[in-house]
Amino acid sequence: MLHDYLRTLVSFVFVLGVLVTIHELGHYLAARWRGVHVEVFSLGFGPALFKWRDRTGTEWRVCPVPLGGYVRPHGFEDPEDATEEQKAAWIPGRTFHDKSVGSRAIVILAGPVFNFLLAFVLFTLLFATAGEPHVRDEVASVQSGSAAAVAGVQQGDVITRVGARDVHGVEDILGEVTGRAGVQTTVTVRRQGQDMVLPVTIGSVSDSAGAPAHGQLGVTFAVDGGKPQSLPQAVVSGAKATWNTTVRSLQACGRF
Repeated sequence: MLHDYLRTLVSFVFVLGVLVTIHELGHYLAARWRGVHVEVFSLGFGPALFKWRDRTGTEWRVCPVPLGGYVRPHGFEDPEDATEEQKAAWIPGRTFHDKSVGSRAIVILAGPVFNFLLAFVLFTLLFATAGEPHVRDEVASVQSGSAAAVAGVQQGDVITRVGARDVHGVEDILGEVTGRAGVQTTVTVRRQGQDMVLPVTIGSVSDSAGAPAHGQLGVTFAVDGGKPQSLPQAVVSGAKATWNTTVRSLQACGRF
């Protein structure tokens, strides 16, 4: 058990570290591109464990609290708020506040843009090497005691409707169920060529204390493993997967 917790913690820190590094790298590269001097590039928070200064004058830091990071552009403070000492240290033409609105927007937006690019690159590499998995709307298993089990959903059923709304895939099913925790409704399943309407009370699940509950049926769906794609095809599939994941994430935030 302790081993599992440690593995989860290490995995979380590693994934967060990669996301933070790519995000801050976006800010850093955009600042360099737009002629803004970067004073500090820090991975983590707290006192620096390691730090060094490169030939451009940027101080690179590795800090002990791996819950984020930051890039500090030169002259990020507004002239109205800066002290005389800060103003005296400004390098003419290299401060953030001296740049145009467009340049400042590029520096600010580059972080999240790089995270989207990371997702696109990872999806593309996955599909080019292992193929794109396809999740079918056929029920692969039913969790014991779940809302679906109580309703009588069985392995091999295909869910075609939730309540009065037709569903055409797993994304539709999740979209209908997630925001309806505790709601009494029906699910229509196709079983051996026949449609069956089953009354169901959607389960209520909370991921953590104080977090809003979300709906859950308690089923897993069948997954078909894909074949490696050609690079051009993987690029297209990667772009679609990035877009679909973004849309579903925003929809989930809206439902919460």
